[in-house]
Amino acid sequence: MLEFFRSNIKNSIFFKIFLGIMALSFGIWGVGDFMGTSSLSPGVVMKAGDAEVRTDLFQRRFQRELDQFRQAMGGRAMDDAVMKKAVIANLMQTFTQATVIDAAARNMGLVISPEQMRE
Repeated sequence: MLEFFRSNIKNSIFFKIFLGIMALSFGIWGVGDFMGTSSLSPGVVMKAGDAEVRTDLFQRRFQRELDQFRQAMGGRAMDDAVMKKAVIANLMQTFTQATVIDAAARNMGLVISPEQMRE
């Protein structure tokens, strides 16, 4: 069966057109991704509606959480990459929940003013 495809289909004009269309579509798709057609602005880690998490906030929280994690380990040997992955996974989950809740609250019109916070 493979020999049939190799010998008969590779010389077909339809197969060559199909491969050309596939190559062209993947080329356009890849260049579009490379050129930065992302929906996120530079300096934004994640976004939900109008709520977004800025890179600087994420980096500060990451460093603080990583320091706390190392302290909690109490000097026990652990791979640094494993610790960083665990902290990033935890932070992504925390920020995702907070961002989605914040976006939902804004959509519902639940906004707390600075004066209400002071009270």
